[in-house]
Amino acid sequence: MKNKKNIFAKKAISIISSSVMAMTFVGSARPVEASFWGIHFESDRQAIRDTMREMVSKFFVSLAQYTDLFFVAMISQFSEEANDYMQQAVNCSSYDELMILKGKLQTLIDGASMKLSLAEVQRQEQVRLKHEQDEQDRLRKIEQKEKEERERKIQEQKEERERLEKEELKRIEEEKTRKEEEAKKIEDEHRRQIELEEIKLKTAMEIKAQELRAKKSALFDSLITIENDLLNVNSQDDVSTNFINTISGKVDLLRTRIENMEDVERVDAVQNDINNLNSELGEYINRQNAEKMRQEALNIGSVKRDLESMVNGLSSLLDKFKPNSNSDVEAIRTYLLQIEDTVKKITSSAEGESIKKTLSSLNDTIDKLIKTQKQTEERNKIMSDRFNMDAKINSIFQGKREFEEVVGGNFVAKKDLNSFYKALDDYNNGRIPFIPNIGMVLRGKPGTGKTLLVKAFLASKKEKIRTYYIARAEDVTKTYEMASNDYLNDHIVSLVVIDDIDALTNERVGSSSNEYVSNLIKALDAAKGYAIGTIIVTNRTNLDPAITRSNRIDLLTETSSSPTTEEVKQIIGVYTKGLNFDATGDEYESLTNQMVGLKFTGAEIERVMKIAVLSAMKRSDASGNPTEVTLLVSDMEVGMNDVRNSRQ
Repeated sequence: MKNKKNIFAKKAISIISSSVMAMTFVGSARPVEASFWGIHFESDRQAIRDTMREMVSKFFVSLAQYTDLFFVAMISQFSEEANDYMQQAVNCSSYDELMILKGKLQTLIDGASMKLSLAEVQRQEQVRLKHEQDEQDRLRKIEQKEKEERERKIQEQKEERERLEKEELKRIEEEKTRKEEEAKKIEDEHRRQIELEEIKLKTAMEIKAQELRAKKSALFDSLITIENDLLNVNSQDDVSTNFINTISGKVDLLRTRIENMEDVERVDAVQNDINNLNSELGEYINRQNAEKMRQEALNIGSVKRDLESMVNGLSSLLDKFKPNSNSDVEAIRTYLLQIEDTVKKITSSAEGESIKKTLSSLNDTIDKLIKTQKQTEERNKIMSDRFNMDAKINSIFQGKREFEEVVGGNFVAKKDLNSFYKALDDYNNGRIPFIPNIGMVLRGKPGTGKTLLVKAFLASKKEKIRTYYIARAEDVTKTYEMASNDYLNDHIVSLVVIDDIDALTNERVGSSSNEYVSNLIKALDAAKGYAIGTIIVTNRTNLDPAITRSNRIDLLTETSSSPTTEEVKQIIGVYTKGLNFDATGDEYESLTNQMVGLKFTGAEIERVMKIAVLSAMKRSDASGNPTEVTLLVSDMEVGMNDVRNSRQ
């Protein structure tokens, strides 16, 4: 590299020398003017040329210091430009032009000096940067070498450590195996001791749980006793509503505490609260009984006289019937004799009020029997004709009782029944964690299709549920026990149906109807946690609040007493399926609007359809095939008139 720089330095000096020689040659080759004025002028110009030549010589001498290859191109360029100015000076004959060339030469020299100085700075910076880069490369190589040496040592140390670790692991494994064998012996013995302790603990917990269940059951029985007493108090006319609500609220709070109780030690505190509540209720009952006895002593004579008058009046009504003409009449006569004896023995106004309600009910029954007797006499002839066609009518209406076709304004009730069953089924199959409603009340006026709806619903689910019917008040406890036992055995959704709770409570007249309610409440509480639902069918608008309170029979749905226009059309559609129904659209609309306007019940619409078909069959010569029977608007009007007349 050094030799290469020397070569370029020599080349630069050669260029400078040749340029100087050229300028000398050019200057000496100019002929000298002969005249005096010419010699003087020529000397001035020659002086300028000499000055320029001296300037160039000094400039080229200064260029000799830039011997690096970096400056060769710049020196060559400056030399050519300087030679060019000198050549112009030799050929120039004007003093002014020479002065201008001198100025340009000076500018060239100054600019070249500045550029070369800057270039020298750049060159030195490049040299410095290259030196730094070389130093970095050297240090990087040293560092890489040191790194490789460290890695080699680390690898050797790692291999040595791994060897030692393997030996240590082997020793530890052997020690571990020995200790594990010893620990296993100790663990087996410890496990055996733990199992014995767990058995003892489990036995103690089971005994404690049984004790807790027994005490909770006793507490629940105490609460039920309080509820029964509260029901007795609530049945009185002069009872304080605030007192009843306060006691009921305390009972509900105590029941919640008992349900959430997990410690036997809390039993005594709850029992004390129950005893205090029982004492509070007992004091109130004693005060009420004392007041009641005083009032009854004043009212009993008046009550007896009123009852005797009512019995005599009913007996007079019964005399309008022929002897032995009606079994219901004879039964009422016998019942009146029993009531007459009972009236003489009553000792309280409550008994008198109960008998008065019974007599009022009997009075309504007798009025209905008298009305029925008149209607029966008027229709004997018509009914004789109808009896001959019963088989045909039954064949026409056979199979019209599928659950989806039981309408009569009961769409909401039907939806509620399906939702009620679905919740039980979802709980039974683990799809939901609890049952939203364990029971429902199906309420409505007579003739609105309550019983029919329940029967059709049960028939539609007969493959999926087990059904139990309660026909007598004394069967309540036994029926729910049977349903619970069956559920524990096969886990099938069960439904307990009380088809006529009104009749069950009425048959308790003269005894404790509260006992029936109490048994039903106990049975409902005992069935909680099982997929056992209860359906109560009733004509009443007010059931005992103890039955319908939250977490018992708390779902209420009603059957509609008067179907809407759309529902009437669906009922007619059910009964005219398979028949020729000869009616225009306007006539059909008129018929349905009349039934809606008269507020026919579902049962009354069914009666209209049966009488209409009977009328059509009388007029037809058909053999019994429904497709050959033509139903006319006039047939429908016959049925509607019959229903209207029966209402009078």
